[in-house]
Amino acid sequence: MTFKTFFAAAAIAVSSLFAVALPASAADVSAARAFDVAEKPLDGSWSIETRDDGAYIVLSDDFRTSNAPDLKIFLSQQDVNDVRDNTATRNAVLVSKLDSTSGAQEYKLPADFSTDAYTSVLIHCEQFSVFWGGANL
Repeated sequence: MTFKTFFAAAAIAVSSLFAVALPASAADVSAARAFDVAEKPLDGSWSIETRDDGAYIVLSDDFRTSNAPDLKIFLSQQDVNDVRDNTATRNAVLVSKLDSTSGAQEYKLPADFSTDAYTSVLIHCEQFSVFWGGANL
């Protein structure tokens, strides 16, 4: 066995080991994406993960936004470019109050979640009716 053949075989064995070791709950992870619209400071990426117990919206560890008293995350039937302060919650479903203005966090989506039913994910200050930003799904 040549040196090159040995390393090729070892690489295949290691990649097979890791493929088997991945948990089933990590399957179907959408690629992390940036927010398309930011009316207020809003950085970082987000994704939607499908797990055995449902779908989750996941804000990555690089997520950052400015503080407000009542930031919430919504799924909306509106295109994110059409959303305005006073229309952000129209045809939208509340997912959760935002746990933090920075860092990794995740929120379980409604059981009936489907990318066919919703167009965008929004962050909105509900108390003052201020659209923070969002992204199309």
